[in-house]
Amino acid sequence: MARVNQEYRTGAKERIITAAIEVAIEKGWEAMTLDAIARKIGVSISALYGYFRNRDELEDAVVDRVIQIHDDEFVATLSRDGDIHRIIQNYADLIFIHQARYVNIYSLLPIRFLNDPMMHGKVADSMTIELDLISNCLERAKSRGELKKYLDVNESAQLISSLTAGIMLKLIFDGQINERIERKRWITGVERILLIR
Repeated sequence: MARVNQEYRTGAKERIITAAIEVAIEKGWEAMTLDAIARKIGVSISALYGYFRNRDELEDAVVDRVIQIHDDEFVATLSRDGDIHRIIQNYADLIFIHQARYVNIYSLLPIRFLNDPMMHGKVADSMTIELDLISNCLERAKSRGELKKYLDVNESAQLISSLTAGIMLKLIFDGQINERIERKRWITGVERILLIR
């Protein structure tokens, strides 16, 4: 019986986190209130306290989940083999389609990043994972002859990561950007970094 109860609790906690993410995506971080989350999943606010001590704990769980989603999507995209141009297109799709939906949550990270050493570590770890994935992806493309032999893949990965971070900051702070234009600029920038344009 204890196992069933634990599985139910885990499933319920997952539904709460998912609902919180959906509220943040749809209406913004500030709209992610306990009341909005409870209404979304059809429970009382007091029921949420059975899974999270307070809103801060729930917010931490949401940020943790979004970082995990981010990492998983980057692993899936950059671990694939294929033509470097197709990989760049897929990476752009990831940034401008998949990751852009979390902009309301990403906008919170700088504040948490500065005030919470644990969050600082989680974001830094995520950035390291992404940088390693980019480097490995470029190394594979270089070994297939798609990139110049003299291209420094680690330096190129750093530049691509910086370009991507800049675009993400622009998405966060300027929600009115033209994603099609910015996507094209990002692709052009990456191709120039890789000396294939």
